Amino acid sequence: MLNEKAIKYTKKTYGSMVIYKEFDQKIVIPTNNGNTGVRGTSETAKSTYESMKRTKENIRDLVINNDFTHWGTVTYDSKKINRYDLEEIQKKTSQYLKNIKKRYDNNMQYLLIFEQHKDKAWHGHMFLKTLAVHMENATTKKGNDMTENGQSVLNWKLWANKFGFTKFLDISHLYGNSSENYTELLKVSNYITKYITKDLIELRANKKKYWASRGLTKPKKESFSKVKGTPGRVPFHKSNYSIIHHLTGEVVNAITTTCYEELPF
Repeated sequence: MLNEKAIKYTKKTYGSMVIYKEFDQKIVIPTNNGNTGVRGTSETAKSTYESMKRTKENIRDLVINNDFTHWGTVTYDSKKINRYDLEEIQKKTSQYLKNIKKRYDNNMQYLLIFEQHKDKAWHGHMFLKTLAVHMENATTKKGNDMTENGQSVLNWKLWANKFGFTKFLDISHLYGNSSENYTELLKVSNYITKYITKDLIELRANKKKYWASRGLTKPKKESFSKVKGTPGRVPFHKSNYSIIHHLTGEVVNAITTTCYEELPF
């Protein structure tokens, strides 16, 4: 069954930023709640593709819509944990993050995506909202402060004491309600999704692909066939891309993404 409503535009509101997506071809909304196929059948490849696309979109939404203070890489020392066992890593990591929140920072929030090394060991990429007091300057073996692109590299000591080396950057300025900051935030949110690979989706079939703390919010989303109140001003970001059929390579739809600042009047 198909819904009679066909959409051509979607609008997502992230605080004071609005992102419009215009589809070249209208999309007929199915009434099957977005299910794309039955697992274990010939539809598996399509299901994997749709799961990867959906996971990436969810991560981008969480990154942009929540005021994270830091983002970076977290590692696992083999002397402290079996870094080849993702189930063990996930279980112990989740419990420790709950303990940190309860003991040190009740307002702490996080988004964690895991990546597997070539040797099959795991490490994580994390967005974090926490008190700056829990961060300290990372140092080289010679004791010098580490920097990256002129910015201080930070070590999250609460993690380092429990699991292993960390490398964080302060990104609180990216949520400063300006087009320049939003542009950088879009780049960061797109960059982090490269770790959501086909292999990860297949490995984590029917399981979590990323881990997020409770309380993180997603943007308000609207869909319509005719633009309602499209801003009459120059966007600060605009891009075009195509949706490609996962088997044939055929262009299924073309999308134009436009980003505006939401004015307070």
